[in-house]
This record gives sequence, C-alpha cells and structure tokens, in this order.
Amino acid sequence: MSNRRSLQNRLIISAVLTVIVLGAISNYVAYRVVNYRLTRAFDDALESKAKALLSLTKVEKDGNIEIEFASDSMPEYASRVSPEYFLIISERGEVLARSPSLAAADVARMPQKHFTSQRAFDHPLPDGRMGRVLVFQGSPIVEKDSEEEWQPADPNAASLGDPLWVVVARERAPLDRSLRHVAI
Repeated sequence: MSNRRSLQNRLIISAVLTVIVLGAISNYVAYRVVNYRLTRAFDDALESKAKALLSLTKVEKDGNIEIEFASDSMPEYASRVSPEYFLIISERGEVLARSPSLAAADVARMPQKHFTSQRAFDHPLPDGRMGRVLVFQGSPIVEKDSEEEWQPADPNAASLGDPLWVVVARERAPLDRSLRHVAI
C-alpha cells in the first residue's frame, strides 16, 4: 500500500510539473507571436506614413525635387506634445525635407547600415523618448506636362536620378504598453 501511494504521489507530482512546464512554454510562445504581430503592425503603420510622404514628393521637369508637405494634413509631425518625425534624404545623403518637429533639433546620424534596405529598428528620438524608426526607399512621382496627370515614377527611366530615402520615427510607448498588457 505504501508503494502504491508513493507511486501515485510521484505520478501526480510529475503530471503537475509537466503541466506547469508546458503551460510556461506555450505562454512564452504565444507572447513571442503576439509581440511579433504587434510590432509588425506598428511597423506597417510607419511604412504607410513613409509611402504617404513619398507620394508628396515630386520630381519637376528640370530635375528639382518639390515636396508638397502641409502640416495641417499631417499634424502629428508638427505637434509639440509627443511629435513624430520624418526626413526625406537623397541618395547622396542630402536632407531634402524634415518634419517641423525636427526644425530646431539636431538630427542624430543613423548608422549607414540602416540605409541598405527597408527596415525598422528601435532608436532614441531627438527629444529623448525611445522610438521606432522605419527607413523606406522609393522613387518620387515624376511631373508630366501640365495637361497630363501625375504618374508613378518609372524606376527604369534615366531622367529620374537617384531614389530617395524616407525616414519616419514615432514613439514606441504605445507598443510597449500593449506588450506589457499581453505579458501580464
């Protein structure tokens, strides 16, 4: 009888420990999946903003680049409270446009490795908050004759010049709050 009870206790303890370990592993995997998906959604929103900014950039017939940014249509870039940031940079590294929120800020140079492909990464914002930054490369719109409509740039056209880099940045605190809620 003692051996039977001892065997039952060992089986119960083994079963409980197995359930605890499997539960911990499944919770960890679920958290990692949710973390990936929330971060991806955050980055997708940044990419949409970068594409919107690129759509406001036009190459004129003479080769000059014109950026039709209006802070009324994108107030998040001119806000004094938790502003977002953008830069539009030529392939040569020349800053063509910057958000009003960067007007007085010294923009910290990002390592050149971030400009090799579209990518998102964490980086401190000019005001000290931790942010999420997305680097996006694309071609601006080419201006046609006045009677023609604007057309997306032809990437094979010799007159286009170099593509542009659009860098957008936003505070990552909302993402971090969501991840903390999931972790809890």
